[in-house]
Amino acid sequence: MIMIVAEALVKKGCTEQFIKAAAPCIAGTRQEAENISYDLLVDTSNPCKFTFVEQWVKKESLDQHTRTEHFKAFGAAIKDLLAEKFVINAYDAKKL
Repeated sequence: MIMIVAEALVKKGCTEQFIKAAAPCIAGTRQEAENISYDLLVDTSNPCKFTFVEQWVKKESLDQHTRTEHFKAFGAAIKDLLAEKFVINAYDAKKL
């Protein structure tokens, strides 16, 4: 299993637009066959910082996700909303 933790810092005043743009991507991703979970969280100390926490059956599942229309549309919709580039970390989700 693969786990992704992706952090986005959104420009001040753009958080509602970011959430609105994320909604179709979240809904579409949760329908993908090999998606285990896909959640968007907001930082409790910084309302402009968002974190996606994702679990995928395997790396190929994640690769396929990045080719979906909902993923591409989300990326296009938020390109001007981000204060910084996404920070994306991938993990082997085997529990140690």
